Amino acid sequence: RIYLRMAVGRARCSSPAVIIFWGLVVVVLISSDKSRRVLSRGSSKKSRRKDPIHIKPSEHPENRQLETETQIEESPWHRCRLTKETPDEPVVTPYGDVFDLANIAREIVKRGKCPVTGNPLAFKDLTRIIIVKGSDGLPICPVTRHSLDAMSNVICFRTSGRVYSKHVLEDFYFGGEDDDDNRDPISNEPVHEGDVVTIQDPIRAAQKRLMAREEAQRFDPSKALSSGLPETVRAPEYFNVENYVE
Repeated sequence: RIYLRMAVGRARCSSPAVIIFWGLVVVVLISSDKSRRVLSRGSSKKSRRKDPIHIKPSEHPENRQLETETQIEESPWHRCRLTKETPDEPVVTPYGDVFDLANIAREIVKRGKCPVTGNPLAFKDLTRIIIVKGSDGLPICPVTRHSLDAMSNVICFRTSGRVYSKHVLEDFYFGGEDDDDNRDPISNEPVHEGDVVTIQDPIRAAQKRLMAREEAQRFDPSKALSSGLPETVRAPEYFNVENYVE
């Protein structure tokens, strides 16, 4: 604007050649100012993309990890956690995750960690498991003969590798002097507390899903609470309904 006023002022008292010169100056200044604005907008967009504050909730690495773990938990317990297929050689980790031996072997060689929990994992930590199946091809407990579905508490003994329902532990007593009296109901091998691996616990799985949902809400407030109420009408944390109920 300043240069434009100067050009207009000089043009009023100058020759045509001078008017043309100052007209060109104004055109050059205006075009350079527009290009400078375009460049500044482009640089701000690039910096915003690199800024972690402007990362979308779905792009956050912790959120992606939570979604991956949630998808893994949704597969049946007797299937490989990586491929979600029935394993040819099923093995279990100390953390209760079932894998096909070939698939988890590659993960151990590459990373040395359990792909589900992220904890250190070695070949010596794996236990080959024996899964008994019923006439329908689904896993059953070899003692109770009940199906081991998504709502069953499933365990295995590292000593024998056999998979049972948790009801088998009802007659077990760990921590006493007669700890050696706890025996595998089929192989009759001694079973100590450290030999029991929990493969599936529905209550624990539900708690993990709830924790994952709460963790996701930290980066995506739109997922807060299952009531579906907008943020503006939700009661604050200090609001206690019991104080207002007769």
